[in-house]
Amino acid sequence: MHHDMDVRFATMATKDELHAVEIRLGLQIAGVSNQVEKSAAKLIQWSFVFWVGAVAAVALLAGVLRQ
Repeated sequence: MHHDMDVRFATMATKDELHAVEIRLGLQIAGVSNQVEKSAAKLIQWSFVFWVGAVAAVALLAGVLRQ
């Protein structure tokens, strides 16, 4: 009977450890997800700036060539 209790407590400790690892892993995944989201937002912002600049350059070039 003593051995059964040891196994049960060992299993509980393992479950607690796994739960702690699961929580830490979840927090790390959330952090990575947040970084990816921020990077995507910056990429979209700079893409917009690039395309606005490109359209303005083409418009200026068209205006110069029209004269």
